[in-house]
Amino acid sequence: MDPHLVAGRFRLPARGAPWWSDELYHVLGMAPGDLPPTVDALMRHVRVDEREALGAALEACAGEGRSYSHVHTIKDLEGQPRVVAIAAVASPSSGGTGRDVDGVVVDVSPVVAARAAGAVNEQLPQALAGRAAVEQALGCLSLVYGVDRSAALEMLRWSARQREVPVPEVAALVMAAVERLGGDLGADGEALEELVAAAIEAPRD
Repeated sequence: MDPHLVAGRFRLPARGAPWWSDELYHVLGMAPGDLPPTVDALMRHVRVDEREALGAALEACAGEGRSYSHVHTIKDLEGQPRVVAIAAVASPSSGGTGRDVDGVVVDVSPVVAARAAGAVNEQLPQALAGRAAVEQALGCLSLVYGVDRSAALEMLRWSARQREVPVPEVAALVMAAVERLGGDLGADGEALEELVAAAIEAPRD
């Protein structure tokens, strides 16, 4: 297991009191023994719209022996959100009646944060390139049609809605039209307008 991940354990015996490991208290932002280790206490940290599903899953684990594994969002005692993976398995109770449930709660927030940062790093160059294309296209439309930036942006948005594509894709089409004239915005105005209009108004393929 990744050394940066914190894993806490819990046990819900068919008979006797529930138990939490010290690590589970830490995941929840508490010191060991701050409160009794009950299902309700754990549930209060889970996002409201996820509590019913988790409660039903733990009941099915104890009652029917179904294993459980899912990712949940919790808030620790200080109100900080964390992403945790909760898994549970059942085994016959040592008392001979019912099932004991053993579970683990792993704080995977560092992994989620790292993946999110990685995704941003991967997408940032593309996003910046798209922004540059949009800015260039806005300048072109403003010059060709004699409109301000807001009107030029609305033209791009309208075309994007008609085509069901992102605005940067339409901007790229506009700039491709300009490139057909050698990239010269001072070229014949009528020819430039025809190319740009075709790029904006052409139906989606």
